[in-house]
Amino acid sequence: MYYSKKNRKKEEGLILLEMIVAIGIFLSVMTIAMGALLTMYGVSKKSQSLKTVMDNLNFAVESMAREIVVGTDYHCDVDSGLIEDPQNCGAEIGEEGGTSITFCSSNDEQIFYRFDPNSGSIQRYIEEGVETCGSGNPSGNDWVSVTAEEVTITGMNFYVTGATDPEPEAQPLVLLTIEGEAGSGKESEKSEFNLQVSLSQRSPKIVVN
Repeated sequence: MYYSKKNRKKEEGLILLEMIVAIGIFLSVMTIAMGALLTMYGVSKKSQSLKTVMDNLNFAVESMAREIVVGTDYHCDVDSGLIEDPQNCGAEIGEEGGTSITFCSSNDEQIFYRFDPNSGSIQRYIEEGVETCGSGNPSGNDWVSVTAEEVTITGMNFYVTGATDPEPEAQPLVLLTIEGEAGSGKESEKSEFNLQVSLSQRSPKIVVN
């Protein structure tokens, strides 16, 4: 069968067009695949950030909780000054909680916890060598962060009830709420979290006549 030059050029043109279409489809598929890969990478980074915050924050909160439940003489929302008497905060409906708490430990040491908005962390301070618990003053630079740098605390409140109850069988309660975000990279890779912990004094003071 005889083919003219005109027909051969037409067939060659069709082959070139097919190659262009194939390359276009290939690039489209690769673009979609890369987008999906980047999305999966972002999800993985967020998962790692969430795991980091949960591990570190759980450890920090558990350590704080262990000290609070065996403590006594809770005093809420005090960063400085002498703490002589227990004090509630947030006990009434609509009342705001405090951003710090102090109490006497089982070793009769005075322990302070607070939210530091400047560093976005939970900080701890312990007053040792005081004659009686409650006479300490957390003035100084000995505050230590108990949360990691990858964890940014944006808000923390303590709600204390029953600390000033005159009934000897009363059991003080401490409610802790924490808000923040995990991750130190891009905003899209950070994860927000909210945590609420309710603690009750393990050994309430009971007066036996």
